[in-house]
Amino acid sequence: MTTLASPSPSASAAIARPNILAAHEQTWDRIARSSLLIAIFLSGWGLLRVGQINLTFSDIFFLLSFIISALRGRLSVTPFRSLTPFWLAGLVMMLGGLFIGSIINGDPLRWVNIALQYTVAFLCIPILLMQQEEGTIRKAPLIFMLGITCSEMVGITASFFSPSTRPCTGSATASSPATGGWVPWRASPIPMARSSPSPSRCCSIRCASG
Repeated sequence: MTTLASPSPSASAAIARPNILAAHEQTWDRIARSSLLIAIFLSGWGLLRVGQINLTFSDIFFLLSFIISALRGRLSVTPFRSLTPFWLAGLVMMLGGLFIGSIINGDPLRWVNIALQYTVAFLCIPILLMQQEEGTIRKAPLIFMLGITCSEMVGITASFFSPSTRPCTGSATASSPATGGWVPWRASPIPMARSSPSPSRCCSIRCASG
């Protein structure tokens, strides 16, 4: 007599919950990796944003890469392994200090915006970066420097066609009506902290032209 064995619960669960991206795994992985590299390239282009909100094109590509990687099951909740609890504790203390400062200054709603951006910058992006292949990690700094170089070249070129631009002492950018905003001046970008930074881009000191 032949006995038919019933499928195991784990097999049934796997059949019930198919991976929606499994049909084209390599294609989706390539899209996620390309989106990440594009986001790194555009991380210094602060003017490329969605309308007037603080959401840059770089943020959008980071979000796309993060979502695809999450659906593929490629993200780890412990990007720093045994050091992850200390990293999270530091992030919580920083956000807690910002919350206390917002309460004292009577603007608690502003903390929500700042907390969201710092959470993306110091938690989501490290989770995404730490699961990348070694080849992608090696390319990332070069692509970032290429993006910054192109940004500087665009700013320098625009400054020649705008007579209102002028150099500012200690500044990395100048105001340019020709471009409708801020363009890099003939200097290296100067990183600094802002009260409302974009999660995926460096910030520069700005000064208004006379």
